[in-house]
Amino acid sequence: MTNVDDKAAARPRTTVRIPTASGDELEAWLYLPEGDEPYPAVVMAHGIGAIKAGGLAPFAERFCRAGFAAVIFDYRQWGGSAGQPREELSFPRQLEDYGTVIGWAAAQPRIDARRIFAWGTTFAGMYIVELAASDARLAGAIAQSPLVDGLAAAMMVSPIPAWCRGTRGTGGGLHAGCSVRAGTHDPEGLDRMA
Repeated sequence: MTNVDDKAAARPRTTVRIPTASGDELEAWLYLPEGDEPYPAVVMAHGIGAIKAGGLAPFAERFCRAGFAAVIFDYRQWGGSAGQPREELSFPRQLEDYGTVIGWAAAQPRIDARRIFAWGTTFAGMYIVELAASDARLAGAIAQSPLVDGLAAAMMVSPIPAWCRGTRGTGGGLHAGCSVRAGTHDPEGLDRMA
């Protein structure tokens, strides 16, 4: 079933730059709804290795049509945000980036600082669970398909056979035709992966 409101025209967005404590700037898209201000807001980022342009706009547009401001951002070193080296994954830094954007949103006069929500999908859902427990500025949190126990998830993955792994110095990674599948944990298999 499709909601008629889901077919409404997309709201315009504004690109903003948000300073971080490190001096790098986060690039974000700000969506503002129609109606009375100040607006409740949703701060959003993507999961592991993805950027805001990777499919978050429809979620932000839907929140906007429901009367929420939406702030979608790229983590430092990813997408349109500044920072070197590029595409380096750092859990503490990405969690800090969420906090920075939440603080930025709370300081905006058109956003109600008492009604800010955090939203994250997959890997970012892990950050949302942490923020829901630790950031008192949030009115609520939405974790879509979050990673909530990385050790348990890692233990469910079968080891990658040596013939399927790339080698150091040649780009690494999986060779074409190989895949990782869920299975039972084999402690000896993990030792063979070294």
